[in-house]
Amino acid sequence: MHHNEREHLKINEQLLAKMKSVFFAFRNLILCSIIICFCSNVSLAQIVWHLNDSLHPTVYVANITITGNKKTKEAIIVRELIFHKNDTLNTDVLFAAAQRSMENVMNTSLFNFVEIHVTPQDITGADITIIVKEKWYVWPFPIFEGVDRNINEWWQTKDFSRVNYGMYLLHENFRGRKENLQINARFGYSLKLGLTYNVPYIDKAKTQGLAFSAGTQRYRETAYALAGNQLKFYTNSQSVVRRETYAWLRYTKRKGIYRTQNIFAEYRDVKLDDSLSTLNPNYLKSSDNRIKMILAGVSYRYEQVDFNVYPLIGYAISGEVTQNGLGLLHNEPAILSATLGARRFIKLSPRWYHAISVRAKIFSSPTVPFYLQRGLGYGNDFVRGYELYVVNGQYHFVAKIILNLLCFLCEK
Repeated sequence: MHHNEREHLKINEQLLAKMKSVFFAFRNLILCSIIICFCSNVSLAQIVWHLNDSLHPTVYVANITITGNKKTKEAIIVRELIFHKNDTLNTDVLFAAAQRSMENVMNTSLFNFVEIHVTPQDITGADITIIVKEKWYVWPFPIFEGVDRNINEWWQTKDFSRVNYGMYLLHENFRGRKENLQINARFGYSLKLGLTYNVPYIDKAKTQGLAFSAGTQRYRETAYALAGNQLKFYTNSQSVVRRETYAWLRYTKRKGIYRTQNIFAEYRDVKLDDSLSTLNPNYLKSSDNRIKMILAGVSYRYEQVDFNVYPLIGYAISGEVTQNGLGLLHNEPAILSATLGARRFIKLSPRWYHAISVRAKIFSSPTVPFYLQRGLGYGNDFVRGYELYVVNGQYHFVAKIILNLLCFLCEK
């Protein structure tokens, strides 16, 4: 190939690379996602308003009746209401309170359907009936999953031997008190055995809760470094390259309806294969390929949205500060990390919805062991179109803009 042809080919490749960068940047600036709603004759949640104009402008809540809760304790539903028996409210305020309470009850994820009926008792009083339809609470999920971070990364190899299998048992609303019991038995490429029990309320006021978990994990493959912002993996099909044992405890304080505070502590015991430490001495920054560490921290979340599974209206703010190691145990690090996130959901029209989310994370030290580094590209901190890439560092920031189109409007 002549020199001029090589230069021309090089220029074309550079131009193509720039065009791709512009395309991905524009695509990620505004991500349009289509929400398809399968309509039925009855909405998942609705208010049946029987009050008429002849009623007094202020309404006295005479009675609150709850039906359909065969397993769920009535107090769990009452906890989500922002109106109470014997309240005297303006009719507009009562309607808004019923609407918000209905959404709160749906957001417990305990029911398939919620209806609130408001009927007049006399000229100034009203009876409120809450009808719920409980969902199925015991879910045995078969596990068949890839070991890669996402489907795009797995697609590079299309190797079905890189899968895990087993059973994940989830018992929601355990004892009818919104408690969750989880049992995880995963085998295959990597092993995980674990137990988690979450008790959201341990006091009569239903503001305090506890959760704990314990388990062990075994990996035959693990990422040990970055090359070109892509993870490099070390694999040993004959033996385990990383072992972890963990146990954590979390105390929860729920103030009102939307604010939740957590205090948590965790113990980890991590041991590496000698070859893994040779490939990356900074993986644990430990001389004997093993660390035992205690993590402790606090988190805060304020979430006021219409539907927490897929919110369209509302906003949420969250933050977390974690001390990764207290420096007390052998080879234990002592690194502080902080995370802050915010999301805003806006209704533009009956069919169009807009969402903005921002998230930032920072470490107190520029030299973080590779094991603790979780930068851009992990969990929800990723940019669409760049799922194959990872950026580790002392801090990172990601912002997303989303435009949603509601294809079908569900009406009663």
